[in-house]
Amino acid sequence: MTSQSILLVVLLVGAVLANVSQQKCGANQQWTDCGYCEGSCDNPNPICTLQCRKPGCYCLRGFVRGPNGDCISQKKCRALKVCPKNEVWLNCGTCEGTCDNVNPICTRECKPAGCYCPAGHVRDEDGTCTPVGQCPTPQEKCGKNEYWTTCGTCDQFCEQPWGGPQACTFDCKFKCECLPGYVRGWDGKCIKKNECTVYPECAYTTCPANTTCVWTPRWCFTTPCPQVSCLPINGGGN
Repeated sequence: MTSQSILLVVLLVGAVLANVSQQKCGANQQWTDCGYCEGSCDNPNPICTLQCRKPGCYCLRGFVRGPNGDCISQKKCRALKVCPKNEVWLNCGTCEGTCDNVNPICTRECKPAGCYCPAGHVRDEDGTCTPVGQCPTPQEKCGKNEYWTTCGTCDQFCEQPWGGPQACTFDCKFKCECLPGYVRGWDGKCIKKNECTVYPECAYTTCPANTTCVWTPRWCFTTPCPQVSCLPINGGGN
């Protein structure tokens, strides 16, 4: 067999193999010796280079790789993306507002594709997209004996109705505060100062005879940090 015959056989075998490979391509795919990057349901228009990728089966124009690896139309992609009520699918996601922050400061950077609140909707406390007009007003969020303030400070509690010691900053906070004359009880609810009950730790502390449990506020830099002590009833500890 001459060299020309051998070359002809090699070319024929290569053509047959190429034809077999092309026949293995699935629906909406084509064989190409110069592969290219493909779009997906999440990113139908990716930024591609001109560099050839390895030969293989690639999606035809107008089709993208679906979640199962098949080449499907973008219309079918949208059918697969079923979002909850009051949500829409975005290939280029953005930051969302909430009932507490209706107009957040957002960057132009695309967030991952997914379901987002449409215009005029924000996430409520449960994470549900709701119309802005249906968000509860700040005052409605406050409990009994509380009021809404845009410049809140540290809360006062039963163990410290006089206001200290506690580490407070001077920056304003949006929050519900107890009404004047009220402090937070052990359960976090606002009650009158004279309704404060015994400090819980004292309720579980057994003191010797002629002594009583007293809560003593203190700053500690190590643990344990006892906050209660048994002092003589007649004030012998003063």
